[in-house]
Amino acid sequence: MAVLEKRPAWRGVLVAREKTIQCLECLNPPFTMPQELQLEGAFKEAFIFNPCGMGHFVLRPLGTTANLVHKWIEFNTYLRNQAKVGVVLLQDWELFILPPKSIPVADLSAEVYYRARAKLKSPACVSQTQVMAGSTLRSGTRVHPSHLETLEQMHAAWVFGAVAELIDNARDAKATRLEISIEDMVLGETGTVPVLQMVDNGLGMNHEEIVKMLSFGHKRPGESDAEQIGHFGVGFKTGAMRIGRDAVIFTQKKDTCSMGFLSKSYNANLEDLEVPIVTYKRFSSGQISLDESVCTKQDEEKCKKAVTKHSPFINDISIGAQFARIENTGTRIFVYNLEQWDGKCIFEWNRSLDPETNAQNEKNELEDIKIRSRRVRVRAGQTSKQVPLDFSLRAYTEVLFLVPSMKIYLQRSLVNTRNLAKTLQNVERFQYHFVHEKDPIKNKLIPLTLGKLQIEYDRGNCGIFLYWHGRLIEAYKRVGDMVHSADIGRGIIGIMDVTDIMDFGDGKVGVLNNKQGFTDSDRFSKLEKWLDKTFGEYWDNNFDKFGLFEKEKLKEGERLVHDAEWVQCMKCSKWRELPKGWCADDLVGDWFCYMKPFEGNCDMAEAVQDNVITVAINRDGNKKVAPVFVTNDSDASLVVNPESSTSSLDIGATKTLKRLKRSRPG
Repeated sequence: MAVLEKRPAWRGVLVAREKTIQCLECLNPPFTMPQELQLEGAFKEAFIFNPCGMGHFVLRPLGTTANLVHKWIEFNTYLRNQAKVGVVLLQDWELFILPPKSIPVADLSAEVYYRARAKLKSPACVSQTQVMAGSTLRSGTRVHPSHLETLEQMHAAWVFGAVAELIDNARDAKATRLEISIEDMVLGETGTVPVLQMVDNGLGMNHEEIVKMLSFGHKRPGESDAEQIGHFGVGFKTGAMRIGRDAVIFTQKKDTCSMGFLSKSYNANLEDLEVPIVTYKRFSSGQISLDESVCTKQDEEKCKKAVTKHSPFINDISIGAQFARIENTGTRIFVYNLEQWDGKCIFEWNRSLDPETNAQNEKNELEDIKIRSRRVRVRAGQTSKQVPLDFSLRAYTEVLFLVPSMKIYLQRSLVNTRNLAKTLQNVERFQYHFVHEKDPIKNKLIPLTLGKLQIEYDRGNCGIFLYWHGRLIEAYKRVGDMVHSADIGRGIIGIMDVTDIMDFGDGKVGVLNNKQGFTDSDRFSKLEKWLDKTFGEYWDNNFDKFGLFEKEKLKEGERLVHDAEWVQCMKCSKWRELPKGWCADDLVGDWFCYMKPFEGNCDMAEAVQDNVITVAINRDGNKKVAPVFVTNDSDASLVVNPESSTSSLDIGATKTLKRLKRSRPG
């Protein structure tokens, strides 16, 4: 008859949050246990805990000091009153401390059940779309690290397109706040380097989601989500690698937190591209532990070694500090070893973020991130070099979203988003009749707003701002005779969201994968022809109102301002028109309806824009629905018989052509 080996009695401590609860003893330990039993932050519910098939032993308290006795009674009282089971995870075993059946006293023993922990199995080989248990992405077809350089070429023409990809990710994560800044950090022997930081309070990512973001070639969505901008699955990788050589991601959800590392430096001497990722379980106490259902200890060590060697985060303390700075959920992205322009960082920014040290008249210049080259993007027919949107991140983010739902802070200063449609004069709204090729139910009327913006006239700019899923895709798109003359259409701005037109169905869209233009398609071709004719009619009918030669040059000390200044309340999201003499840029920080100069409340209706004409036009350019003239100064409206082909607004078509009117053949 076999005789079981008798192990010596075990003595050790039960610890929670690095504090000792009680010194304990087990006279008949079933296996070798460490001296310290670390209590997990998450407890199991006692009423669903089933000890069937588990082993059992008893822990007796040894500590007799008042402090240990008090903590032991407090711990057992919590288990009993809350019907909880304490959990201790060892390398090979799980321990479950049951709640006491009677009122806890100083010498009460604890009943403990145990079972073996499940072992992870790593696959022998991994295809390109699979992920190893180690969370290090490897390609079965051997993706070489040089592929990262190929990805960055997607935004080679304009680096702000790369920045916009990271902004899109924050918006898709339902963030209400995004902070963008460049700050100096210490990077090993390199010394101090600038680091682009993107910090949001969105939903964060779990292990599966961060792996998807950092993987290559995952499945495309079957349908285009109207609430999401991300679609192609390459945005973060192409954006981050265009901005810099290396990117560290810290992300956190309610129950997990993860760290990922996309790096050219780390992969410099490797033949197969690797993207280290590690995920931890997160407990309500604030403690974290490795999530061994998706990662192994070796994976954690490999990821930490890569990050501490090739990033500004040199140890566990600096890594843990980044997770600690995420209040609840969110993501923190750090991109460094930034791209160069003429031997210097591609960006220019204010290195001093203390507003008290900045002169007031320099505020807007200092609280910005600009492209060092100040190069203006190439557009058909454009001759103006005054296009701040092309090299100023503040100017770009002001109009990046058609309906702003996320506060963006640039160098710690709030970006005042602009509602372009509310800053226009001589506004007319048109309806494009989109006819679906197969399904008449999907036919839509797509609105286009056209008007004059004096600040753009002074700069010599014009064109249509085209949005997709509420995100700016193409700015200052010249249409019609704008393309052939710098003067025709000068100062005229259009705004249109073409989501319904450029979503083709079955997950296919008519947007380039860098989100800076549209694909060549019959739908977009028809839209361009309609825009040509619609702009032409608008330009002819409103030419005499524009006073093209009356604008004097700016005098010293003067600045360009919009014809109408509007500001958005951070609480109700309504737009409020500012009185003359007020500028939205002068309103520092968050603005609410009760503040000056509005001094109202959020229940008040949003003001109706004056002098707006609504016109519907067929694709052939002929008016179909009568225009309606609306003004706040009068209750009268001009309504023209819909059956009539002409109206008082068509008079401009019979006037003598002037030098700046659009040219007509013959």
